[in-house]
Amino acid sequence: MKDFLEALIEEGQKQIAASDDPGRKYLLKLRGVLPEQITEYKLGTVSLTALTSIAKETLQDKKPGLVKSLKELLMELGLAIIFPIYSARKKVQGFSLRTLQTKDYRTILDDSTEYEPYFWNLDNVIENVWRGEPLFITEGVLNALTFKRLYPNVSVVASTSKSIVRIQAKFIKRFVKHVVLLFDKDVKKNVVPILDVFTEVLDWGRSGGIDLRKINDLNDLLVTQGEFRTKRFLENQLLVLRK
Repeated sequence: MKDFLEALIEEGQKQIAASDDPGRKYLLKLRGVLPEQITEYKLGTVSLTALTSIAKETLQDKKPGLVKSLKELLMELGLAIIFPIYSARKKVQGFSLRTLQTKDYRTILDDSTEYEPYFWNLDNVIENVWRGEPLFITEGVLNALTFKRLYPNVSVVASTSKSIVRIQAKFIKRFVKHVVLLFDKDVKKNVVPILDVFTEVLDWGRSGGIDLRKINDLNDLLVTQGEFRTKRFLENQLLVLRK
């Protein structure tokens, strides 16, 4: 499984490096991602052809259900952006795919890391978090990339789903002194489950140590309103960003 993950990430980087790559154009022109972010975070473009070839070579008929579901995704919606996920120990843990047509993420993790916490960009912020810095968690990687564009020195990770799972919550409880969850306004149905993870599983008070904010999609805000207005919006919402 690890060979499949690493090979697909590497191939994705090769594809997105081309100036005419559709995934590259999508990120730079339509989503406000900076060119240096594509390189720094090893983003890539995945095609059905590449997926099929790499799966055949590295998995050798293992994980047929996984390969089938990914093929169906790409056959239906075309190319996808690949966002590599690395563990706190900086080992490949998996990736998230987001097609160019939808906002949905499909996250694939290595079976051997199922008991490790996973967030996109955790490997880059773990030392800051241990030093006691606030940790911002966004819903979706593009929102995290937007946050990093606006505040390069702030520690931000992304949840690749519309909720927080127990292994993630346990990591936060153990290591993070102050966490700010930035989830879209359209996930009202997930607000209670998110809080329940912390209150029921970890015995936190509903306001103790966690700040849950239902806000506009940051990436959409950047694309439609521009950098200045997006920063002003965030700083009106979060006093910790005002410096």
